Amino acid sequence: MQRSFWICRSVLLVSCPWLAALLLSGCGGGHGGDDPSGSVKTTVLVMRHCFRSTGEDGIHDVSAMTFYNNYSSSPWPPFGVPAMHCLPRGTRLAEGSGAWFKQYGQLPEPVRVIADNSDRDLVTGRAFLKGFGAAVDNNTFVVNPRPFNGVVSLACPEVSSADVCAAIQEQLSAHPMPEPHF
Repeated sequence: MQRSFWICRSVLLVSCPWLAALLLSGCGGGHGGDDPSGSVKTTVLVMRHCFRSTGEDGIHDVSAMTFYNNYSSSPWPPFGVPAMHCLPRGTRLAEGSGAWFKQYGQLPEPVRVIADNSDRDLVTGRAFLKGFGAAVDNNTFVVNPRPFNGVVSLACPEVSSADVCAAIQEQLSAHPMPEPHF
């Protein structure tokens, strides 16, 4: 009996929350776009960046009250990093996510991270790979803003709503949500 072997790759995309559209579309139909035989399978994860700091004047609700401390009875502690950068704990959590996926995620290797050129996304992707136990080099970590620009292309064709719903249902069937523990 002849066996069919699949070459597997995992890709982790790190960027802003609007990437849910890319997650739902699957970008490439579930097989390696550069392999017309369909023998390469790709798993795509979309991950939000680390926990991050914010600007000290980020509230625009009441015109004269633009600082967080205007809404707090106690002063907010400083974040200790520049605005919109990863907090140390956020970096550790991204690394912990990599370790969790290594142990429980059953990701096909090699794992490759593609991040857009934002400091927090770069830090998050590298921390994930470190936690996963993978080297961070030109083979595993790529900075490429193209997948994040939201433009439909030949590499990432538009997917119908019915196909998106079917893909979501297939994923939920394969990995059902756990029961709540409360």
